[in-house]
Amino acid sequence: MLIRELIPGYLEELKILNRSPLTIRNIRGALNAMALFLEHEGITELVQFNRNALHLFQEDLAYRLTAKGKQLSVSTREKYLCSVRGFARYLYATDYLTADLSKTITLPKQPKRLPKVILEYVEITKIMAAPDMRTPDGYRNRIILEILYDTGIRAAEMAAVKTGDLDIVHGYLTDQIRQGNKRPCRTDKLTGVRYNKAVSSHGPTGHEPGKRKQGIWCSIAGERR
Repeated sequence: MLIRELIPGYLEELKILNRSPLTIRNIRGALNAMALFLEHEGITELVQFNRNALHLFQEDLAYRLTAKGKQLSVSTREKYLCSVRGFARYLYATDYLTADLSKTITLPKQPKRLPKVILEYVEITKIMAAPDMRTPDGYRNRIILEILYDTGIRAAEMAAVKTGDLDIVHGYLTDQIRQGNKRPCRTDKLTGVRYNKAVSSHGPTGHEPGKRKQGIWCSIAGERR
């Protein structure tokens, strides 16, 4: 049986699983690219579909060039390989293969990149000075900016900060929301000073583990989370 002949069955399976048309189209493109490459390598039959064949395709992706002469991005290669891995898993589940070849596919590691635009010190100073400190909203916004700059936490994490997450005596913030997102809970050192007075007005100044208490930031309706 030809490898290419098994692709439509897998795509039909995806339709039954209610995958989106765009997802199915992308997977079809990836699998057709794999089948075409393997055919050029003389690998057409299912009995030839093994770990070495998959390794050849993965190696080709690492050096394949786009129409503009650039290497495929890591994200694009990962999408191709995820499609192939799903196809291999399907072949194993439907007894076309006696081994689960999906386990032999290692996805490329995503590089850690710095932001494309890094603010200069003068720009950061301007942003920090933007809130009107003479108003309650401006004072609050300045504190938010200071904490965001100190810790690098996300907007949703910032909105979920409770009084119990802040240790204003020693100047630390424990990011509790990461636990729900399966990301490591972390504690960041705060260098700003304005949050001390603001938080202390909400209750005890000491950090109490396990007692998160009420939210710090008010909604538009004046309610705390």
